Amino acid sequence: DENLVVFPSNEQLIRRANGMPATTLRRHIAVLVDCGLIIRRDSPNGKRFARKGQSGAIEQAYGFDLSPILTRAEEFRELAEAVAIERKAFRRV
Repeated sequence: DENLVVFPSNEQLIRRANGMPATTLRRHIAVLVDCGLIIRRDSPNGKRFARKGQSGAIEQAYGFDLSPILTRAEEFRELAEAVAIERKAFRRV
């Protein structure tokens, strides 16, 4: 039931990615959207932000919805376990 929409600016994402070029960042975001790992929740003007109500709680957020990642968490856990098993077998050889 939690709202898993995050709304970082491109500048903040670039900073966290150690100065990745903006075009590369946009391309990677597009790949994540195409893969279904994140969902874009675009505002009418294309910006990412949150609108708070009288109580200070976020009522409306525009940005990236991360709920597909949470939904597929078990799948990712199983894939990580399979990779760990494969790596262990490779080291034995």
